[in-house]
Amino acid sequence: MAPHGDMAQADRLDIIELAARYAFFVDTFQLEPLMQLWVEDEPTFDESRVDLGQNTGLDNIRKYFEDFVFGHMAKMAHITTNHIVERLTDTTARGVCTVLVEGEMRTGETMHAAAYYDDAYQRVDDGWKFKSRVVYPLTTPNLGSLVS
Repeated sequence: MAPHGDMAQADRLDIIELAARYAFFVDTFQLEPLMQLWVEDEPTFDESRVDLGQNTGLDNIRKYFEDFVFGHMAKMAHITTNHIVERLTDTTARGVCTVLVEGEMRTGETMHAAAYYDDAYQRVDDGWKFKSRVVYPLTTPNLGSLVS
């Protein structure tokens, strides 16, 4: 059953804030709050379309961010916009949003990418969380040594 009226609008805002929290927690290297944004039951973070691999399960997602992303990046800025939330039910939703990413690697290299996230959201006891997040490039990303 799909929520209506004020409830649907509140759910949409909560989902948009989920995406904003993701960007903020990644950009400020906050691993524990970042991990709280994912469902417990086999979430997926898929960056394979930009040659950065796919990670399924909380442990694998945690390791990816802790070791790879936070291990290689010195500074990051994710600008997320153009949110579309659809197929909203009481417990699930789908959505997309555009992201521009700028970063400085620990090697001194810079990186940038323009992409969009294709998200599956799930409502759990403490609110909306990511079930899956798939990255699709909009332009050719410049990821330097991240992909070598």
